[in-house]
Amino acid sequence: MPDFDLTEAIRVKVRIIGKVIDEKYTRMLIARPELDPFDVMALDKVQKKKPLTEDEYKSLKGKELIEGRRPNLFVSAEVALATDSVLDYLDKRGIDKAYCKKMVAELLERKSEAKRDDIDGLLRKKLSTDAIQIAWPSQ
Repeated sequence: MPDFDLTEAIRVKVRIIGKVIDEKYTRMLIARPELDPFDVMALDKVQKKKPLTEDEYKSLKGKELIEGRRPNLFVSAEVALATDSVLDYLDKRGIDKAYCKKMVAELLERKSEAKRDDIDGLLRKKLSTDAIQIAWPSQ
């Protein structure tokens, strides 16, 4: 998909990439005729890790096509399955809260108390890179 720059009132800049980034992703979009061009372009932004507008975000979230929290959005499990990118999806999704709670509870059972650094060390290796950026804001 081309990239559009609409920042100027009297000019539209179009950037066309001369290659297909992900052929499976393109096939998935073609196979989903119910997706309107607005959603296709927004999904393309997610694939390219570009920020979404509020309307794009609401549309894709409402149709369950994306997951994650801004700015770390990624395609949903359904889209990942259709594009054969499940491993990438699982890596970006990371582990769930219940697993994190279980690990911290087990740490506390065995050690009776823990410092923040202990918990960070325990979970940091298990969380996705995107989740670490979300879960551990600077103090």
